[in-house]
Amino acid sequence: MDALQASNRRILFNLLPAHVATHFLDNQFRTNMDLYHQSYHRVGVVFASITNYHEFYMELDGNNQGMECLRLLNEIIADFDERDSVQ
Repeated sequence: MDALQASNRRILFNLLPAHVATHFLDNQFRTNMDLYHQSYHRVGVVFASITNYHEFYMELDGNNQGMECLRLLNEIIADFDERDSVQ
């Protein structure tokens, strides 16, 4: 149960900003489940899928145990953020 809870926590912190994840994990909010909201003048949201990424991602010595695969994902996200901020 502890391993599953730790895994769920990691997933939540990977999907949401830390302060939002903490909001939902904090015991005081579990009882009343207040919705979280913030307002921004400009925001961009992307949901994307890289076809067959699971075949591309491998933890090998040649790609620094998978870090190069993660670096590529980071570049894709950074490019999206850069283009969004220019427009």
